[in-house]
Amino acid sequence: MCSSDLDFAGSVGLWARGDHAERCAVRALSQGRSPRAAVMAVRESTRGFWKNAAQSAGFNAVLGERMGRGLFDRFIEGDLANLHPGRSLFRVTAEALGDATQGAELQGRVHAFDCSPTGPMIGTDAMAPEGECLRLETSVLGDLGIGLDAFARAAHAPAGERRSLRMRVGSPQVDAGVDEHGGFIRVAFDLPRSGYATSVLAEIMGDAPSLQENAGGASSE
Repeated sequence: MCSSDLDFAGSVGLWARGDHAERCAVRALSQGRSPRAAVMAVRESTRGFWKNAAQSAGFNAVLGERMGRGLFDRFIEGDLANLHPGRSLFRVTAEALGDATQGAELQGRVHAFDCSPTGPMIGTDAMAPEGECLRLETSVLGDLGIGLDAFARAAHAPAGERRSLRMRVGSPQVDAGVDEHGGFIRVAFDLPRSGYATSVLAEIMGDAPSLQENAGGASSE
């Protein structure tokens, strides 16, 4: 099916009122404008959100792949390492990893939380890894349809950065009590910039049981 067979004009009214971006894009396509022009018809704030979402999706996919391989807290050849605290980077070379003394020293620094592997928040100024790390990230991002140079020619493209695959949870506190709503558990902690409390809570609580599981496990008494 080619684009001329699609009823863009007729589809405008099928989108919900809140789907402003989709309605703008489809309306532009119905006027014969190019796909690029249709995207540019969407307001900049929404396109900025999409760019940020693409950055986060790419980073999360790379992190997920490295967690699955047990590499989120281990260096691989070509990694860009982040020094804690702060955002200073240094390259991890094959020579350093291949040398028994240097390799052990690097891994010891990871265990001590002195430094960590990083993942890509793709953008125009983000440093690119090399070797094995580059191949891993290119493959993972490619599966999402994203390239490391995805924003190379994009208007108002984000600068990008390398972001640590790990972060330290600071000042953890847990207590419990009862108030007018019943019993509660309070969890408090500090996170550095770019950290998400929801991710920490998900690790603490694990997968929440579904409503069906809760219903199935309910006592008949």
